[in-house]
Amino acid sequence: MIDIVKIVEKLNGQFGDFQKATVDYVVCRMLDKGQNRMLIADEVGLGKTWIAKGVIAHAYQRQCQNQNGKCFNVYYICSNQQLAAQNIAKVN
Repeated sequence: MIDIVKIVEKLNGQFGDFQKATVDYVVCRMLDKGQNRMLIADEVGLGKTWIAKGVIAHAYQRQCQNQNGKCFNVYYICSNQQLAAQNIAKVN
C-alpha cells in the first residue's frame, strides 16, 4: 500500500520556498475554502509542474484520510504533446 503521507512529506522537502508557498495557497483555497478551479501562471522554469504535483498529492492524501468515496479529476493542459510527455513523467 502507498504511504501517501510519506510521499507528501518527501515532496514538501523538494520544493523551493516559492513552490511551497504556492502549493500551500492553492491547497488552502481549493481544499479548505472550496474554490473549484485555480490557474497557476508564471515564468518558464519556476516549477508549475512541481506545484501541480504537490497539490494533487495533498488532494489525494485528504481523499484517503476522509475515505468519503469521492473522486477528483485532474485536467492537464499543455501546449504540445512533446512537452506533455515530458511533464507527465514528473507529475506521475
